[in-house]
Amino acid sequence: TRRAVSWFDARRAPNTDEARLLEAFGRRPRTIDELALVVGATVLEVAVMLGRLETAGWVASSDGWWEVLPGMT
Repeated sequence: TRRAVSWFDARRAPNTDEARLLEAFGRRPRTIDELALVVGATVLEVAVMLGRLETAGWVASSDGWWEVLPGMT
């Protein structure tokens, strides 16, 4: 039998670069500098992506550390 799910993730889907950035976190918080090194982008590019992801509810920042917020899955 199938089970009905009463929720959905209303966050917009990240684009390709943003999804790659989310994967770069692994399972731990990271600084913007670490993320730039891991994904091979400039700090400015990463900052813009993090801003978009934060607005969409994918990441949060605390004292210079960024972390991925839990999904609804």
